[in-house]
Amino acid sequence: MRTEMNLLQALEEALNQSALVQTCLVVGQDRPYYAALIVPDLNELSRLVAEQEEPSSMPSLSARITLYHLEVRRYFCDVIHAINEQVPGDKKIERFALVTKDSQPQTQGSMEEHEQFRRNLYARNQEIVESFYQEIPPGIG
Repeated sequence: MRTEMNLLQALEEALNQSALVQTCLVVGQDRPYYAALIVPDLNELSRLVAEQEEPSSMPSLSARITLYHLEVRRYFCDVIHAINEQVPGDKKIERFALVTKDSQPQTQGSMEEHEQFRRNLYARNQEIVESFYQEIPPGIG
């Protein structure tokens, strides 16, 4: 169990190293696979979108719908794929959700403040986390 907790922390650290990720929470201990709540760095995402050949096809980043845009999700799929290639064993990050947050974790704050931020991020998105592990009948979705 301790090894899995270390792996969860390592996955979060790897995700947080991406310029596209402002912060994240990896879940899935005692589950068949990992999943991630990712708070994107909207400034970096805006820069990346602006570099695209047809940025007009992308909705405004101020709109929440942008987080569900296929191209935006593809950027994060690429990040996760690269991280999964480095993960030992069969258990990988298989699902993720891009979410917004109400407040920023304190970069100079205590470990306790960081853990409280993580608990709050989880609590605000608990339904999303639960949806990561719902069985989908064949032929649906």
